Amino acid sequence: FAGWLAAKRARCSFYPYFHNTYLENRTGASRLFAQWLQPRVFRDARHVFVMSEGMVELYRRNYPNLTCCSTLLHTFCELPPPFSPPPAPGPTLRFAFCGAINESCLDAASRVFAAIRSIPNAGVQFCTRLPPTYLQRIGVWSETSSHCTPPRRQLLEILSGADILLLPHGFTGRLAKVEYDTIFPTKTIEYLISGRPILAHTPPGVFLTRFLKEHDCALVVEEPSEAALRAAIDQLRNDGALRARLVANALKTARMFQASTVAAHLRGVLERGVSENGVSEFRRAEFRSEKLNED
Repeated sequence: FAGWLAAKRARCSFYPYFHNTYLENRTGASRLFAQWLQPRVFRDARHVFVMSEGMVELYRRNYPNLTCCSTLLHTFCELPPPFSPPPAPGPTLRFAFCGAINESCLDAASRVFAAIRSIPNAGVQFCTRLPPTYLQRIGVWSETSSHCTPPRRQLLEILSGADILLLPHGFTGRLAKVEYDTIFPTKTIEYLISGRPILAHTPPGVFLTRFLKEHDCALVVEEPSEAALRAAIDQLRNDGALRARLVANALKTARMFQASTVAAHLRGVLERGVSENGVSEFRRAEFRSEKLNED
């Protein structure tokens, strides 16, 4: 609201970014306000940026007149590692999980970690700001779990030392259905450049499932079943060709998240925002800054 109002007062172009759905995931009084604000934001925006292609599909379906909408992806700045077939797991099967466990993935995560607890000689490395006490309370911690909150560079090293990376995505929960349909967990990017195979537990038809299957960059379990998860884990453990194919495809898929690629898209959209007198948005911003300094 503040950004929309400031753009109107300053008479400059407005470029909102939606990391998650807004109106579609609100209730009560906040939904009433969102019903008033979101159509105005879409009406007045020169271009709307969103987190995922799933959100583009949603907004274009619900707002047919919203023609200027595109993804502004999360990025990584590192050089992707060269492809190397991941090694076969040793006697202890090492899993890694990073990020948060909340309503966006809690039910799926509960099944994933329950399946792992039934596997002999398996351990999970949690890389998260969530404390172990919270992980115990929600039932995903076990005696073979370990915990750390590493800086990003160390995080990538830890992920690269695992045998299997875990990517649960909610089937059900307290969020609106459109959230589950459109969410793209940002941890996916670190997973893609880790050089290790991804095990995804995601519901059929949602954007994340379609993305992973389209790019063949993770082994996807769409059935809400611990038995299906155990079978998938055995498959990853024993099939070297599968592990190599998924990792090779993940590294290829990661290119779309490279910072230079995403920045080029952002610059391209802003450079197309040309005013009636042919002055680019960048130069208009410079004019406004110079005027403020003079004042």
